[in-house]
Amino acid sequence: MFMSRISRSTALVLVAAAVLFLGAGTAGAQLKIGFIRSDYIFANYEPYKEAQKELEGYQKTEFDKLQAMREELEKKAQDAQSKEMLMTPEMKQSKLEELNQQQQDLSQRYEELVDPDVGLLVKKQTELMQPIIDRINEVLMRVAEEENYDLIFDATPSATGNPLLFANEKYDITDKIIEEIKKEITVK
Repeated sequence: MFMSRISRSTALVLVAAAVLFLGAGTAGAQLKIGFIRSDYIFANYEPYKEAQKELEGYQKTEFDKLQAMREELEKKAQDAQSKEMLMTPEMKQSKLEELNQQQQDLSQRYEELVDPDVGLLVKKQTELMQPIIDRINEVLMRVAEEENYDLIFDATPSATGNPLLFANEKYDITDKIIEEIKKEITVK
């Protein structure tokens, strides 16, 4: 929710559309709209910067381990190749199986680390960042309620594309849409 981002021009268009759409339905009532810049908040929030450093350190350590595993595998493969003439067919087969297993272990460890859904890097990022994001969201919701905001957007560009961070529930027309859809179904 908090980490959503959108270009400033798109955010302004959305705000204008929200004002026109919601303003028409509120019979002249004034909307209180705000926006935040999440990138600026993160850049100036020390716990976030510390968590980011810790995450980068974890990532470097894990990739260094992978690099060491890869170098060890390459060294063993070169060693086996240089001694190939001295090996029996059984020894060659055994060494090949050992190298293949080590390659599979390396590939598996890489996947465990970088899987975008359940990888160790994603888990570590969630572990470190989620409490920070939750805290920022708590503050955002408190400010929204205390200062009577109707809508709050995030003006920072994002891949998620969801700029709305807070909306006063009195503007939720979901049930009305469902009622209208049900009416259309019963009429047909």
